Amino acid sequence: FTGQPYLTGLWGEAEIPAIGKLGTPLMFDIGVYLVVLALMVGGVEGDRPLEAAVAIPAAFSVWIFRQGWLGVEIASMILLVALIGAFHIGRPPKTDETAEK
Repeated sequence: FTGQPYLTGLWGEAEIPAIGKLGTPLMFDIGVYLVVLALMVGGVEGDRPLEAAVAIPAAFSVWIFRQGWLGVEIASMILLVALIGAFHIGRPPKTDETAEK
């Protein structure tokens, strides 16, 4: 509508203390929050509201070690590679003094 690329954020001129300028990303986030809140409180067309889920830590740990172990191992490998990459990227560049040591 404005001749700008798709998904370009638009910002208003007015600034609200502790929030900043109002823009389309904030409006979208507020809309999503209100929809989720309405579904949790009111449900969908006569349905009951969502009930709280109860997770017992012992049952979850048994499940994760019996059935979800492969996903845990894959996630741990991905995190390890990300950690090594972040360490490598975050190192300071070598200078002549540090290269000689």
